[in-house]
Amino acid sequence: MVLNIDRHKQIIERLHERGVSLGMISRTLKKSKSHVTATCQGRTKSALVENEIARQLDCEPSDLWPERYQTTREGRS
Repeated sequence: MVLNIDRHKQIIERLHERGVSLGMISRTLKKSKSHVTATCQGRTKSALVENEIARQLDCEPSDLWPERYQTTREGRS
């Protein structure tokens, strides 16, 4: 996993602009705040958390964490 604190800060800022916090997301999902934070920072993966953060920001998880959603085209022409 790639730890990306700058991106984490940007996501937090965007969420705050919409009146949303990671704590609110953790309560909505019934997940620990540390789990939500770790996912946002890139220390762990959670499709549930990534999808909820992206939903709150009206985007796709791949827009926020492109390296997690890269597809390989090996063997294809």
